[in-house]
Amino acid sequence: MGMEELKLLSRRISEFDNNKLKIETVKFCGTTGEPLINPNTVQAIKLFKDKGKNVIIYTNGLWLDKKTKEDKYYYEHILDADKINISLDCGTKETFKLIKGVDGFDRIINSINKMSKMRKEKNSTLRIDVSFVIGLENFNEIYTTSKIAKENGWIM
Repeated sequence: MGMEELKLLSRRISEFDNNKLKIETVKFCGTTGEPLINPNTVQAIKLFKDKGKNVIIYTNGLWLDKKTKEDKYYYEHILDADKINISLDCGTKETFKLIKGVDGFDRIINSINKMSKMRKEKNSTLRIDVSFVIGLENFNEIYTTSKIAKENGWIM
């Protein structure tokens, strides 16, 4: 979706009121793919927040360290959202590569750490959730992943 479409959508969602039924939360999720592949997603967070909506991002985390045209990291824009859910699915880079097919575990961990640090600095109320789809290759890393999240202060 382009920015003009997102602006129109934000206006329509804001105006929607059907017998006192309103849209309170906007979710960017991967039903049709990773939402952060579209650079307009991070820009749209502010559009919807300015309309008083809750914003939730569901991501695999691989694009958190990308930069916008304004030279800001995606995770800096995400600080304006209400919640981010990162599907990490493992506790080691070896398992990450095995189940995801790419080498990105360390990048994601570093991005979440930077985002978590900035959350404190900017008094952001962003909730960071790390999710885990359990499979035969990763079930034994649930504890490791939880420990990483807790030790790094991702959990508020």
